[in-house]
Amino acid sequence: MRAISGLLVNQRKGGGSSITQQLARSLFLTPEVSLSRKLKEMLLAIQIERKYTKDQILTFYLNQIFLGGSIYGVEAAARHYFGKPVREVSLAEAALIAAIIPNPNGLYSIFRRPENSLRRRNFVLGRMRDMAMITPQQYSRAAAEPLPTKAVDLNQDMTADYFAEDTRKYLESKYGDNLLYKGGLKVYTTLDKEMQQLAVEAVHQGLRDLDKRRGWRSRPPLASVLESQQDPQQANLPSWKSAAIAPAGSSRASSRPWTIKKPKPASPAYRGELKAADAAWARRPLTRILKVGDIAWLKILSLDGEKRTLSLALEQEPEVEAALLAVDNRTGAIKAMVGGLTFERSEFNRAIQAQRQTGSSFKPIIYTAALENGFSPATIIEDSPFSYVDEWTGTLWEPRNHKRTSSAR
Repeated sequence: MRAISGLLVNQRKGGGSSITQQLARSLFLTPEVSLSRKLKEMLLAIQIERKYTKDQILTFYLNQIFLGGSIYGVEAAARHYFGKPVREVSLAEAALIAAIIPNPNGLYSIFRRPENSLRRRNFVLGRMRDMAMITPQQYSRAAAEPLPTKAVDLNQDMTADYFAEDTRKYLESKYGDNLLYKGGLKVYTTLDKEMQQLAVEAVHQGLRDLDKRRGWRSRPPLASVLESQQDPQQANLPSWKSAAIAPAGSSRASSRPWTIKKPKPASPAYRGELKAADAAWARRPLTRILKVGDIAWLKILSLDGEKRTLSLALEQEPEVEAALLAVDNRTGAIKAMVGGLTFERSEFNRAIQAQRQTGSSFKPIIYTAALENGFSPATIIEDSPFSYVDEWTGTLWEPRNHKRTSSAR
């Protein structure tokens, strides 16, 4: 009645949909503003109320509600805004999620309109206090919590970017983007986490080894902090925040080469040593490769925690690409997929999108078929031109090479 009265006097007095109606609209209807859509919404809400309890309806709603960007559901929102599952959010964080529901991309956008979001979050907390759902002390502590300032990057440790993207494309083509992003789907795949990790490390190491055989590339030159007029002793790049000080191979994060700088004097400093022998693959003197201020790729070979020293090796980012696909031959299940050096550098999935001739990789299939049909490793096959009548077409056939000038071998 409040919403209808607002329409009659041409004033915005709030929406006219209950939570059940909003759920019905999200699941079965479109956001269009029309009388027919509102009537359908009401009828669907009645059916939902008859079949489910209020707690169940609220659970469905919380798993469907739009919460900004491409975020649907409170679980996704908790991970996006706070970097944690929803069961671990604090009182203030839970109140913030509830507060932005009316307009998470506009009026109550956490990152673009933090003052509005903060004011509404504290209003929610105040209502909880007034209704004796929380104590005044809890209200004070929650109201003092700051808002998040940026989204949490949950993909920084992803090792299966190519596989995840291929899975996403498959689901979107089969079920549509509405169900994919709003349906609260649980997706189970055949990927083996350990095998995927080993596959990524194998491709990265193989590409680095191959690239090193070509020696040091002089173009493009290394970036330098001096170009931006920074002090090499004080410079700090965003990428260094995720660089782990650990020997290569001891963890996934440190299995890649990392950029290492001398920390500020006030912090626990490590002193790194790069020996000429650990840069011998470059086939150039180190003095011709590196100068003060350069940002170089280095791999930690070992560290001494007591002496705070590092043993380093020179690296460079490979120009070449590679792919790896591990499949269980019994079931066809994909266990590991690597489509290139990094998904950030190129999203083209060379494992499944690149088209190439099979070449000699087809030989094991031919040999297996021969062994299954009575041939042995000692079987001698005459390598000479021959012809035979195809029993299916009744025509004479003989193998030819690509140019069709002679019999194929």
